[in-house]
Amino acid sequence: FPTRRSSDLSPHLFPVSGMWAGRLSQVGQNDWFTFPVRSGRTFTVVTIATDEAGVPTNTKAIPALGVWDAFEPAGTSPAGAGAGLNGWAKGESWLRVSTSADDVIRMGIADQRGDGRPDYSYSGWVLYADTISPLRLPAAGGPFVIHGMGFRMADTVLVGGRPAVVTSISPNQITAIAPAATPGVTGSVDVEVDDQPIYYAAAIISGGISYDRSEERRVGKECRSRW
Repeated sequence: FPTRRSSDLSPHLFPVSGMWAGRLSQVGQNDWFTFPVRSGRTFTVVTIATDEAGVPTNTKAIPALGVWDAFEPAGTSPAGAGAGLNGWAKGESWLRVSTSADDVIRMGIADQRGDGRPDYSYSGWVLYADTISPLRLPAAGGPFVIHGMGFRMADTVLVGGRPAVVTSISPNQITAIAPAATPGVTGSVDVEVDDQPIYYAAAIISGGISYDRSEERRVGKECRSRW
């Protein structure tokens, strides 16, 4: 658990892993975090309310989520909000956010009950994909790396809506092998990281990878020149 109380004016930096444990133990207590995001990203915040044994529950805290531009004054309306226990999984609250520019996000977590108790604990994570390398792949597909945070062992990856083969996962990195480009598809395609479906959690980099079609065009020209 964080050792220092946070506020909207003095938020915690997100843990590097994107995962943390919190406790809403006092009346009116909120947890606040901040982290930078890139343009063209979609990320998901998930919290799971837990009991004294760390088991998910719907009968303790009800964490509600809000996201602000970090440069907005305190007290302004959030850019996005998620009601407490709005997910399918027991104890789950979730919020998905899309970005249109490079920015810094401020996120708040409040107990929707409002009474605060020492047993109002929760676990949380942010599923966020930050960068990809390489940015271009041959038409046949190939290996690539996603850097971000909140990656978990059950995560799967889609490239242009098609499954990639995940070869390794750590909280901040996924290595995978992209499928071959879909026939007729040109330009950049989205790259998506999905957690287990019950959590609604997804991270997307819009136009994250481009397939190189130059080899196919060259082969086509060579074939035509033989006739």
